[in-house]
Amino acid sequence: MLSNWTEKEKDDLLYALQGRAAFEPPQIVSPPQPEPKTVLRAIHEWWSSEGANLRASYSRRTYPDLLSPSQLREATDRVTWFTMFALGCFHSFGRTQDGQHRSFIEAGHREGWWPELAESRPPDDVQSWLDRLERWSAPEQFDQRFLPWRRAFVDLYTIGRWLDEYREITLKLPRIIEDHGVISLNGALQPSYWAPAMRLCIDAAPINRSLGIGMNWMIREMLRHGAYDSRDSNLMAPYSWAPSLRVRDLLNELGADVGETADKEASRTIYEFIVEQIGADSARFNGDFDLPLQLITRDEHRAALDECFGAAGRDAPDFAEAEEHAEDTPAFEVAGR
Repeated sequence: MLSNWTEKEKDDLLYALQGRAAFEPPQIVSPPQPEPKTVLRAIHEWWSSEGANLRASYSRRTYPDLLSPSQLREATDRVTWFTMFALGCFHSFGRTQDGQHRSFIEAGHREGWWPELAESRPPDDVQSWLDRLERWSAPEQFDQRFLPWRRAFVDLYTIGRWLDEYREITLKLPRIIEDHGVISLNGALQPSYWAPAMRLCIDAAPINRSLGIGMNWMIREMLRHGAYDSRDSNLMAPYSWAPSLRVRDLLNELGADVGETADKEASRTIYEFIVEQIGADSARFNGDFDLPLQLITRDEHRAALDECFGAAGRDAPDFAEAEEHAEDTPAFEVAGR
């Protein structure tokens, strides 16, 4: 019957018989999101039960013996603060584990060059930096461990050159927030162009890209270890949530819409979402802030995460493990793993 019809006539007939739906792509229906309150409350319960042991093992993996973060509030020595800023910088790497940062620093401390770098005063005192570059570039240098950390040498030099200024800004952040309200961490880490730092006559090179979400990590750790007054906890809490890949995946699964990139400014969005779901007191996770979220999304705690999502009647999502297990991840033994 249709042998003499044109293709357009056939399409017109099909459209008339089946309507517009015949020509529209099928709609993909996403599964409903799990109830975020239920999942986050379950994570809070898990942390209340397991947190004491997990926070202790985390500190052992993370901090070299030469650094006690509880001393940051009063410490004026350069080694302590240089090491803390270096750890913050390393936490922006991705595809690494806590103990690897510690191993690099402890190796440098054993060999004597780490405290030399920390105590130096660039740009007038740069010999220790030149010595390190000469050593690492020598023809007999067969040791290829720690390459990502060595490549951060420019960042470490910048930290060493402006260490006193970065330390002053970090410690004064609560008072700056108190005076100015909500701040930009990217602004704070570009002090020469940031009005609050300019009023304090602080001039230093930008370090916002070097620290990345390591700045959120630093603030969290300074809160956890008492480097900020307890009265400043409310001021600093919104800035202490590092939007790592796994944490973004977890929270986006719960409907938080925290973005697809590791932007330190997303910390406030994360904090406000969690406060909205479980309240300000619970959102602090017993003073550890985002640490439970960072840990429960790792492979070793998969069973706990499954239970937390199971409480909401859903399966836990799979996370992008490339952050920790990429092929170019440096291979070496890590103390305290």
